[in-house]
Amino acid sequence: SQHEIVNNACSIPPQDAISHGYELVCSSDSHTHDEEHDKKEEMFLPKLRKFASAHGMNDICVQLTFKKKVFGVGLALPRVEGADYDKPYNPDGIKKGSFKGISVIDPYWLTYEFNEDALQDPTSSTFYDPEYYYAPNGKKIHKSWIIKVVNSHLPDVLKPTYYYGGIPLTQMLYERVYCADKVANEAPLLAMTKRLLIADANVEDMISNPSHVQKLMKIITECIF
Repeated sequence: SQHEIVNNACSIPPQDAISHGYELVCSSDSHTHDEEHDKKEEMFLPKLRKFASAHGMNDICVQLTFKKKVFGVGLALPRVEGADYDKPYNPDGIKKGSFKGISVIDPYWLTYEFNEDALQDPTSSTFYDPEYYYAPNGKKIHKSWIIKVVNSHLPDVLKPTYYYGGIPLTQMLYERVYCADKVANEAPLLAMTKRLLIADANVEDMISNPSHVQKLMKIITECIF
């Protein structure tokens, strides 16, 4: 992703997507969409928009998508003061004002722990899906806290190689970008090898003996090209 073209391929799409903005709505089976609900929604959504803007949600979305394309998987963790990350996510246990934002994490910082089904039962919906994530400081995080997005799905047998995510866009692009770069670098070098030759000559002798001059020019042309 350090390459200019590859970096643009990973960073420009999320930037373009977020530049159009988005609309926040309340959507749930429990919502009746009656007059009372609509009134509550009108009061709640402006607060949510302000809250999202204050915590830089647009930048977080761009970072998460960028990391997804670079590593094949993007991981993010809500920062909640006093949260029990080693237990399954429970919104009822989150105190008001304890949310401090969202951190986007490079997957190579984390290690993984699996339950029995995730390792031994390929029919399980959680097969090869880590149950817990461990930070370098030993913090244990249940998977329900992790926001996980995958770039391109791959067979289970390859998941350990790709941080239990997907195939990164960087790997998909690198060979073609390398070939294009190599051709682009060699083109000016090739052009610089085409030098014009300058030879001293007596014009009067050339005019007096045109057949000799023609034969000489033919030999020079064949030797050069």
